[in-house]
Amino acid sequence: MKGSGKKKKPHANKQKQKAKTDDSDVPLTRTLANDVEAADSHAKKANVLCKLLDIPDLSTRGGLKLIHNDFVTFHGRLASAFALYKNNDVIASTVITIYARMFPDKRLKDSLFFYSDVLSNILSLLDRKACQLVALQALCALSHNSSSRLCYELAKKAMRTLLDILDKDPDDWRTTELVLAIIGHCVSCIAGGVTRVSAAVLKPFEVPRLLRTIVALLRNASVSSILFDNALNILVVLSFPCSSEIAAYTPAMNFMFACTRSPDLQTRGVALNGVLRLVGTNSQTDDRYDLKPVDVQMPDHLVDALKEYGSEWEGEHYQMASAARTFLETINQVTQDQDLYAMGLKVADLILKTGLPVADGTIFSVDSRTGRLVDGRGLGLPFNRWLDSLPYCANALRAREEAHVLDKADLLDLKYLIVKGRKHDARALVAKSLERNPKFPFFYYLRSLASESDQTDALRAAKKGLKCINFADHDDDYIYHALLGRACHVAFYSGLQGLQLSQTNAEWDEAIAFIVSAWKDATTFLKVAPPDARHMKDIVYEHLLLEMIMRGCDIGIDFEELSECTAKLSLAEEFATYQGIPIPKTQIRLARETIITQMPAATKEWGDRVIAFAELNDFKSRNETREIKPEKSEDVLTAWLENVHMDGDTTGLRTRMTHSRLHLNNVPLYQCSWCESTSAVLRKCSRCEKTRYCDASCQKRHWAVHRQFCLLRTTTQP
Repeated sequence: MKGSGKKKKPHANKQKQKAKTDDSDVPLTRTLANDVEAADSHAKKANVLCKLLDIPDLSTRGGLKLIHNDFVTFHGRLASAFALYKNNDVIASTVITIYARMFPDKRLKDSLFFYSDVLSNILSLLDRKACQLVALQALCALSHNSSSRLCYELAKKAMRTLLDILDKDPDDWRTTELVLAIIGHCVSCIAGGVTRVSAAVLKPFEVPRLLRTIVALLRNASVSSILFDNALNILVVLSFPCSSEIAAYTPAMNFMFACTRSPDLQTRGVALNGVLRLVGTNSQTDDRYDLKPVDVQMPDHLVDALKEYGSEWEGEHYQMASAARTFLETINQVTQDQDLYAMGLKVADLILKTGLPVADGTIFSVDSRTGRLVDGRGLGLPFNRWLDSLPYCANALRAREEAHVLDKADLLDLKYLIVKGRKHDARALVAKSLERNPKFPFFYYLRSLASESDQTDALRAAKKGLKCINFADHDDDYIYHALLGRACHVAFYSGLQGLQLSQTNAEWDEAIAFIVSAWKDATTFLKVAPPDARHMKDIVYEHLLLEMIMRGCDIGIDFEELSECTAKLSLAEEFATYQGIPIPKTQIRLARETIITQMPAATKEWGDRVIAFAELNDFKSRNETREIKPEKSEDVLTAWLENVHMDGDTTGLRTRMTHSRLHLNNVPLYQCSWCESTSAVLRKCSRCEKTRYCDASCQKRHWAVHRQFCLLRTTTQP
């Protein structure tokens, strides 16, 4: 009865279970230490302890599932063992080792970190020399691929201790490698994105002290290649949220700039990412101001530059100014004859020839009878605004039901949707237009612009559009240049990102193909585009960084080899000034300027060391055993911790690539044989199994060229 004060007796089964547990703990306290210490390696010690505590096999998915099913019980056994033997270096280290085997499972990791405070146990071992290595390896596993919340909490509780370890014994390469790996994991997780994190979030990292410590380690003669990689990664990640701190500490900034000329390809790519992040804080966006008619006469040297290109009338400035005048004449004409079909044809041709940025204004005309100003509707037109004329003109073209004008009708609608900011509708219409006519290059250009969030699709669209260009038709010059610029831009950033983030050989090959594709398109653009091309400045900016990735230290610190591009940039900027177009301090522009300015000092301070680091990576990539000081069998633990197999899955990570140059003859193997678009999922020709294509459309359009090779190959095979 409620309130009677009587207590229920414990259930008999629970009493038996508790008694059994207590009894089983008694022999463990007497035999556990001896049994575990008798094993001759940390891996074997962990296996022994797991067997004694009845812990499942943690190297398989099945074992981890058993831990999930009864986490409280299994964790309780480990926690009891640690509490009983926390002063025993061997047992305490072995318990932490077993915990580390659970960390690859993110759910288990979070449970251990947030709900059982395993971190406190790990940190308690850092001050004990016999346990320090195991504790650092566990922290490395704990921080790897973790949530930002976990990494932030870890940094708050452990960062100062980790920095103290680095300062205390910088010559112990095993310790320094692990500490920098832990810091790198946390920094990358918290600050590695494109959104800048606040200073408060990064406060636990003590960034000024961290920068000084990293530079001191890099100057150490015994620095390892792994330490170098982690140090560079930390600087690259911090270069965006902590740009002012890095810029204020010149040795750290110079090291990153010097790495852009490393003989090692991956190092160059990672460092260039860092430079872009460093200048990104102070960069401006490019609003792509439209060209406007200029009343001032063009300076003679600019006219001479256009004549050297071909003719001053072939420059983009003249073409755009002429198109703007023609558009106004067309508006005036339609107020008189109201022929929307004729207007649609003219405006569509202007867009195809120049990419005409349709200006918006209101239609006014003088009524011949009353002498008053009337708008478009008063004149009998279905619109008042210039821009609103586009969909009406498109409808007029479609009304004729003439196949050859359907592309122009879609083009007018697309221009209207884009100017109005209706991106979703524009993407849908582009897809329909390409389905109807897959040979219209302007549609591919618009698709490449609309696919900003899907860089693979954007690059593929630009490459396919280039294949549709009729080079004998000068009206295609504008769209050809635009597609080249777009293909270069997308492939450059995709490749640069891939050089840093690729984890498999296929991803690495794709990143290299992106870089080569961008370099080829940039080189072509600089040869064929007029000196006043609107994309000229951006292509020159990107070309320098592409040359650095491709050639590395073969380029002098004065960049004399790129003097021709520098001259093109100077002309492009003068054309922009003449046309009244602002030259914004974009991220890519600031990166180029800062590299050129900073490189002499950076190379003087770090050039020799960067070359030495590259040689370390070459040594490592050949899988040769480097000389290390003999240590105890605990070294095996590192490999053991990283060797979790998910029920037979033994897929490994990519080995480091250390090419000093790129071999162009190998790259097409990773490109579509028709449009040259790059992807890791290209489809092989089912007959010859040699050529690769994006899809059936590319294969069909390449068949006229490929059929001879394909048929020859299939008939000559045994």
